[in-house]
Amino acid sequence: MVAGAPASLQARLNPFDGGLLLTLARFTSWDRLPYRDLWTLYGPGPPAFGSLVMRVFGSGTLPIRLSYVALHAALTLGVYAISRRYAPRWAAALLAVPVATFGYSSNHFHFAGSVALILWGLWFILRSGGGDRVSIRQVATGCFLIGWSFWGRYELAPIAAAGVIAVWVFLAPRLGSRGWIVLVAGLLPPALFLVYLIAVVGLDRAWLNLVEYPISYYPRPYCRGLPPVWGPAVGALSAPLRGRLWTPDELTLGANTFVAPIVGVLAFLVGFRGRAARTPRSIVSMALGLLVVLMWLGMRGRAGAEPHPVWYALTPALAVTASGLARPVLRRAVMLTSGLLFLTTAMVFWAPDLVRPWTDWPPYHPRFGFARVEEDAVFDAGIWAEVAEVVHQHASPEAPIFVALTSNTGHHSNMAIFYWLTERPPATRFIEF
Repeated sequence: MVAGAPASLQARLNPFDGGLLLTLARFTSWDRLPYRDLWTLYGPGPPAFGSLVMRVFGSGTLPIRLSYVALHAALTLGVYAISRRYAPRWAAALLAVPVATFGYSSNHFHFAGSVALILWGLWFILRSGGGDRVSIRQVATGCFLIGWSFWGRYELAPIAAAGVIAVWVFLAPRLGSRGWIVLVAGLLPPALFLVYLIAVVGLDRAWLNLVEYPISYYPRPYCRGLPPVWGPAVGALSAPLRGRLWTPDELTLGANTFVAPIVGVLAFLVGFRGRAARTPRSIVSMALGLLVVLMWLGMRGRAGAEPHPVWYALTPALAVTASGLARPVLRRAVMLTSGLLFLTTAMVFWAPDLVRPWTDWPPYHPRFGFARVEEDAVFDAGIWAEVAEVVHQHASPEAPIFVALTSNTGHHSNMAIFYWLTERPPATRFIEF
C-alpha cells in the first residue's frame, strides 16, 4: 500500500466515477443532499465522507485521494485480518497482495468502503469466541459495522439487514437472553437509512432513483457501451499457453470472472459443513462465500472488463476454502501457490511502474491533481481547462449549469467532472447524464 501510494495520488483525473466522487464531495451540504438533490447510484457514504474531508482539509483532489488511500489501507488490513483467522501469517500476507497492489482501483471507492465495513464486521464476529457462549459485545460490534455496509452501495442495506438477522438466528443458542442487543445493533443503521429515504428524500424520488432506474435501464448494455466480458476473460486466462505470465489486468479479469464463483461456492460449503456446531467460524465462512458470489453477480453488469473489487472478497474466501481441505499439505499448497502467483505478478508487472511516481512528482493543481497533460483528449487537463474557461465566459460566477452531450451513450453519459472543474453546482439532481 505504501509503495503504491504515490502512483495512486498521481493517477489521471477520471471524468466518470472519479468526477462523480469529486462533484458529490464538493457540492453535498445540508441544503444539497444525496438522492434528494444530487443523483448517485452509490451509497450515501462517499458524498458525506467526501464533504467532511473537504470541509476539514480544504477543497482539492489531494485530500480526497489521501482519504481514499487510507480507506484502501483499512480494506487491505481487513483482508489480512480475516485471512489470518483461517491461514498462517505468511499465507494471509500473500493473499492480501492483490488487494494492496494491482487489485486497487480508485474508481471503485464505493465497493472499498462497503467491503471494508463487512470484513471488519466479520472479523469481530470471528473473534467473539468458540465455546458455549460468545461475546455479545464482539458480535454486536460486528453486526453494527455490517449494518453500515450500505455506506458505498445502497443496495446492501436490505442485504445487510438480512445478514444480521441470519447471524442472530444462527448464533442464538450461544447469545443467551441478551441476544436482542446484536439484532438492534445490526438493524439500526439500515433502519436509519430507510427513515432518511422516506422522511428526507421522499418515496417517489427514492423509488425512481434507487429501484426503477437501476433495474429498468442501467443494466442494458446499449445504454452504457460496455463490452461483453466472457470472451476477453477466456483470452486472459490462456496467457501462459502463449508463453508468458499473466499481467495484473489478465489475472484480475480471468480470476474474477471464472475462479471467483467457484471459490465463493466452496467457501460457503466449508461453513455449511460445520453448521450443526453453530460457531462464529461457520457463519462467517458462509457469509464470505455469499459475499464473493454477490460481488461477482454485481460486477457482471456494471464493470465491463474491470472487476477489481471482487479481489476484496475472493482472497479471504480463498483462505476459507483452503482451510476446508482435509490434509494440511494440501492447505499449504493451495495457499502457497496462490500467494506466490499474486506476489510474482505484482513484482514483475506492477512494481516496476512505481519508480517514476516516487522520483518524479508533477506540479499539483487543486482541480486536476498531479496533472500530466500528455494524455488522450478525454483525460487531457489542458483541454478540460479550455472547456472550463468557455463556461466561465458564458455563465455568471457560481451560476448552476447542466452538462449534456451530443452523443449521450456508453461511458460518456457520465461527465459529472464538469461541475467539479468549473466550480459550478448542478442545476438538477441528475448530475450523471
